[in-house]
Amino acid sequence: MPGWAPPEAMNLIFQHARAAFRTPSRSVVQVPRPSEPPSNQIAKIPFYNPAIRSIDEVSVMISMVQTMMANPMLCPSKDLPETLASLKRLLKLMELAYRAYRHTDLAHSLSRAISIGVEECRRLLDELIANLTNFRQVLSNTVLYFIRKYMWARIGWQGSAVSTLDTKLRKSHSSFAACLLALGRAAWPELKRGQGQETLDELAKFYVELEQESTTLRHIKVDAVILQDHLGRELHVPMIFCMSSQNFHVVITGFCRGVAGDDLIRRGNYRILDSEDDQVINPEEFANILQPGMAVGMSIVFHEQAEEGQGNEGYSCPRCLHVNSRCTGWMTCAKCNGSFKISPEEESIVSLKTWVHCRLR
Repeated sequence: MPGWAPPEAMNLIFQHARAAFRTPSRSVVQVPRPSEPPSNQIAKIPFYNPAIRSIDEVSVMISMVQTMMANPMLCPSKDLPETLASLKRLLKLMELAYRAYRHTDLAHSLSRAISIGVEECRRLLDELIANLTNFRQVLSNTVLYFIRKYMWARIGWQGSAVSTLDTKLRKSHSSFAACLLALGRAAWPELKRGQGQETLDELAKFYVELEQESTTLRHIKVDAVILQDHLGRELHVPMIFCMSSQNFHVVITGFCRGVAGDDLIRRGNYRILDSEDDQVINPEEFANILQPGMAVGMSIVFHEQAEEGQGNEGYSCPRCLHVNSRCTGWMTCAKCNGSFKISPEEESIVSLKTWVHCRLR
């Protein structure tokens, strides 16, 4: 049959392929939930080159499967070729993302998220190669021809192992795509500040490539926490940036750049509150508490020097300075409708210096 390699040669190739990829590569790092490294040490983490090699290895596996299915008789799923081609394109973008973000504050969370996805792809592709190899070893070319012509058209392959693997690979594709789209939402000057020209060029290249691919990713849903900021805006913070308070801060700073209170936010003078009970969420617990679809609020925090005796008369709104009746807990300004709360830093000096938690709406 034209274009068909001798069975012995094909079997030998498949055996070598399975041996090469069945054992997980040592270059894929199994990263536990990270502690937050200082931002000035992120570039020193010896992670990025092994991660890029892992992406390259998975890309080679995809190329191998594509070669194995080049003959239509070895392609039992009509959707699998497009799944593999799209996955291969996203892996190239993933490599660009690694290179572009390796010196930024988002590097650690990105490396963890992508490494988990790459290892899952490796496992699925290894299983797919095994299925195709076994199928090729059992059946002769003639039998393959008749099965494809008379049987596949009748019984279909919807319940087959290959179709199941195709579905799982599509899920991996969606995870990678969501990660890339999340990065696209974080294209702020803060990430570029202090970076060398090489990193700036890599970031620019990544954003151009992502923009070109994004037209095919519009259906992808990005898991996110829904944040109502201090101005009452509803912001969607992708979950990849909620794994540490450091990354969360980078993203929040980007969202709030150029708006009222941005200088306070940039300095970290804000609190994140559970919208259900208005309880402050400890930043160290973000990774455990924040969940996809969860609604949280945000308040900005600053010192205010209170005038002597102001506590007896009432409290001034930090936005419009209107003096409101004295009460405990969150107060709503009668003039501007802003919400704020006064709490003493120390009970003994409550009339002299207070913490003001302010949500401006």
